[in-house]
Amino acid sequence: MALEAKAVLEIGTSMVRVLVGEMRDDGTVMVTAVGEAESRGIRKGEIVNRDNAIASVRKAIKAAEESRRQAA
Repeated sequence: MALEAKAVLEIGTSMVRVLVGEMRDDGTVMVTAVGEAESRGIRKGEIVNRDNAIASVRKAIKAAEESRRQAA
């Protein structure tokens, strides 16, 4: 049964991470994809360069999409 995927985004000073998972009928979460990218444009938890921060988020999302395709 195809379940709706949910994603979590964590923007840190050194890494941007994306975690994609599906809630199962038994209440557990199955992680279906993980993506990471080096964090750029962020210093001490604050966005200092918007364009670089957005590029880092996009790289992490792309990495998660690729890991999901490989798992399928």
